[in-house]
Amino acid sequence: MILANCSGAALYLVKSGCQWQMLPDEFPPWQTVYYHFRKWRQLNLLRRLCDRIRKAARVAAGRDPSPGAGVIDTQSARAERRGGPGRGRDPNKQVSGRKRRVIVDTMGLLLADVSHSANENDAQSAPPVLNQLFGKVPRLKVIFADNGYKRLPDGLL
Repeated sequence: MILANCSGAALYLVKSGCQWQMLPDEFPPWQTVYYHFRKWRQLNLLRRLCDRIRKAARVAAGRDPSPGAGVIDTQSARAERRGGPGRGRDPNKQVSGRKRRVIVDTMGLLLADVSHSANENDAQSAPPVLNQLFGKVPRLKVIFADNGYKRLPDGLL
């Protein structure tokens, strides 16, 4: 029962954006929720769960569990000054904060993601997110990208 309440609390945190200490009283103490969240993160449980859901959704849509194509792109997000290290300014989007780099399949389901400071350009920071795909998506042959990735080494994308 405590794990169900902790998972509900973790979803609440993600949705509301509140701090751990500000969890409502209907959830277990924030220290308990944080303890279980850290365990799940160390076991890579959330990523594995996401992978299983993606495969099931693709099969339910009549597709192969492993996609043959993907799309890579970034999104810049504002981050508060107190948000910790890794903030930067994205000159293209005029945003100070962090950047999310994601690769999704053609159904829009997440394959890989990386967060970093917003001042890193696309070609520089693409390899870490691409490395997450090795051995994970056997049918993947094509990744569509915008012009920000045109300076990648040959054969990387």
